[in-house]
Order: sequence, then structure tokens, then C-alpha cells
Amino acid sequence: MKTEEQLIAEAKHLARAAKYFKWTGPGRISALAGWRRHGNCCVYCDKDFTKDWEAMFDSHTDHLLPRSYNEILWDPRNLVRGCWPCNTLKNDYDANRELPEDKLPEDGGRYTSGPHLTRRQHEELLSVCRIEVAKRRERQRAIMEEALSAWNSLPPSVSPPPSMALDEVQPPAPLPMLPIADLLAPISELQEVTLADTAKGADENGLDVESPETGPRGAAPPGAGTAAVTP
Repeated sequence: MKTEEQLIAEAKHLARAAKYFKWTGPGRISALAGWRRHGNCCVYCDKDFTKDWEAMFDSHTDHLLPRSYNEILWDPRNLVRGCWPCNTLKNDYDANRELPEDKLPEDGGRYTSGPHLTRRQHEELLSVCRIEVAKRRERQRAIMEEALSAWNSLPPSVSPPPSMALDEVQPPAPLPMLPIADLLAPISELQEVTLADTAKGADENGLDVESPETGPRGAAPPGAGTAAVTP
């Protein structure tokens, strides 16, 4: 196993090399060192995080001892790399209660105080957590398989519809065709209203408005008041 100095050096290199590892907060280097300690897999279920980007994105930092242990919150030996399901199922499980009280910390005894876990404490806590997470995964597997069975038992009409191929898409129904006279009628009515409104407005303002019948307002019709011209 790599030394703490080697793990910290690798963590600093990752923090400089890729945007994804440029985390904020006081524990980012410690967390990356914890990630590097056990290689490329989830420490609980052995999921390979290097398979593809989605697998890498599923990486989570897990505290072997929960956050209530403030003194070792960001101790690299208290930080491991787990997948989202395992990290969620483990939650705030306290493995420290399973460690013997009659042993020294160097021998894997129960953690009591101090800023760091010993190597032996780390190994013992991880072993206890693995057993507990395996139990919780099995219980959750049974729950989810029952849920999946119930979901798949529904008739197809209740299940989400599959995506339709382009040749299966039905075109929209054609709109009803109206006679041409019905289509032009609103236009004629609009023109009549516009002319009437224009004449009314001009009359109110004393303006001359020319109409097809009378010509300019106040002008005599063609030929009115004009003497007949004889040859």
C-alpha cells in the first residue's frame, strides 16, 4: 500500500491536472488521497470507476466514521471512494461501535480521540463497513426487484410509450375547406367599415373626403351648374 506522502502527492497532481478534481473546501486533497488509497473501484461493491465518464461521475467521497466525528472529518484515512448507491445505503452508519474497546488504536481498537486514524483502525473500520453495506445492498436489492416486478406487470397502456418511428407518425387531419365567397366576405365587410369610418372622421374634422359617388366634399357632381356649350 502507498504511503500517506505518496497519496497526497498524487492527489495534488490530480487537482492540477483536471478541472473535475479542482474541488473547493478544506478536505479536497485529503479526499483525493482517500480515493487513491484503494485504486479504481468502489471500496464496497468493486464498481470500476474508470470504465467510462458516467462511472467516474458516480464517484463519491464516503466517511468511514460519520461526520459526527469532527476531529477526523477530513483525515485521509477516514475518507474512501464509494459509488452513489453504496454511499447512500451506508449513510451515517457508525462502525466504530463494532471495534473492541480493549485494544490500542495501533492494534485496531476503537477510536476515541485525535486528528488521525491509525492504519489498523482504517482497515478494521473498512472491513466492518463492507459487511454492513453488503447487508443493506441485499435488502435494497429485494425491495427494488419487487418494485420492478410490480412496474413491469402493468399493461402496456400504462407503461411509458416507446418512441415512434418517423413512418409511424400520423399527419394531422386536414382543415375543412370553405367556399371562396365565405373567405372573401370578411374582407369586403372590412373595406366598407374602413371607408365609412374614414368619411365619418373627416366630416367631424371639416376635411374634404373624396368618395366614388360625389368626389371631394362640397364639390358639385360632374356637369352640375355648368352651362351647356353649344357649338
